[in-house]
Amino acid sequence: MLTPYLRALAVWEWSRGEVVLSDVSAAAVMGAGYLGDHRDASCISRAPRRCRAWVHVHQDHLDESDVRRVRGVRVTSPVRTAFDVARRVPYPQSVEVVDALYQATNLTRAVLAEYSRTHRGLRGGPRVPAVIEASDEGAESVWETRARLAVVAAGLPPPRTQVDIRRADGSFIARVDMCWPEYRVVFEYDGDAPHATTAQRDRDIVRWNDLHEAGYVVIRVRAPHLRDGAAKALGQLRSALRAAGAPV
Repeated sequence: MLTPYLRALAVWEWSRGEVVLSDVSAAAVMGAGYLGDHRDASCISRAPRRCRAWVHVHQDHLDESDVRRVRGVRVTSPVRTAFDVARRVPYPQSVEVVDALYQATNLTRAVLAEYSRTHRGLRGGPRVPAVIEASDEGAESVWETRARLAVVAAGLPPPRTQVDIRRADGSFIARVDMCWPEYRVVFEYDGDAPHATTAQRDRDIVRWNDLHEAGYVVIRVRAPHLRDGAAKALGQLRSALRAAGAPV
């Protein structure tokens, strides 16, 4: 199966360099992680083009600042790419791609919000603020994004992401994926590590024990749990937050 990156390059070659790759195709060229669920390619062309069913050709106006050259290929800028993804890709996949762009480029949520404000009149523009609100610069993988969105969808307060936990004396314990520091509750996506060494497993055990000793409740979730809706883990998270005094 062709990856989004290979599909993007195929469109670039097909057009003989006369288009600007956009949306998920631009994100793939810029190195955004985990785009495997996206099987279409997108580009922006000044003139109508007939192409394969999996290629979406848009005839949008682009300012000079909206275009970059990456790896020899013309693509929309990070902010324009995120904006187009937010207005054209269905939710929650749009949030996953925007989160990935935060990690792969120098794009920030504030820059995207300002671009959205000044381009709200474009088709699909009114959809963008909700995607920005749901996005987070701290998500380091698509599964962390999915875990965070599951938390919010369950009606729980949004967590802080990539939080450094320290002891009372200031010494470092761990950096955690998601946390409610005021309630000392941690929610972590436990990634698959089939080749983890014994030393890595030992460090993980010490890490969890140190968090427990510091008074933190840690709820862990893996990909299969999220695919099934993570009802049990989210119920445990709700109970932990409630026990700590959160109004949930």
